[in-house]
Amino acid sequence: MNMNTRREFLSITLKGATMAAATGLLAKAAAAADTADMGGSTGSAQTSGNSNGHYKPPFKFAMGGVPLGNEFEVVTDKDAYATIEAAWNAGVRYYDMAPWYGLGLAERRYGNFLHNKERSEYVLSTKVGKLLKASKTAKNKEYFPFHLHPTM
Repeated sequence: MNMNTRREFLSITLKGATMAAATGLLAKAAAAADTADMGGSTGSAQTSGNSNGHYKPPFKFAMGGVPLGNEFEVVTDKDAYATIEAAWNAGVRYYDMAPWYGLGLAERRYGNFLHNKERSEYVLSTKVGKLLKASKTAKNKEYFPFHLHPTM
């Protein structure tokens, strides 16, 4: 088995396993959201006595943005938007991302999808404190081999 064939096999296997796991989790998240809504939950954030005042999102399941920032392999815009839309349709309303994911690519993709949604319907979490600056000595091709940039 040559390396390309093995790599393709592993990639396809990983995608299949991820989709199988995500399908189960999305169904559980949607059921939990329905149950919470039936119980009179408003979906608002809460802090509880045992959380030491920390923010507790109103959702138990979040969709991460790393893969949609092309961190593991190239994901087309079409596939990224289809993924986010499928998650939205399954009831996912909590999204986690950072400027570091694809050097902003994940944030742009989520932003393009969510900008027409009612802001009170979803929660975003992100990381702050990392300033991304252009540099002639940047190693972004080394650190982000799958990142697609218009000038690349």
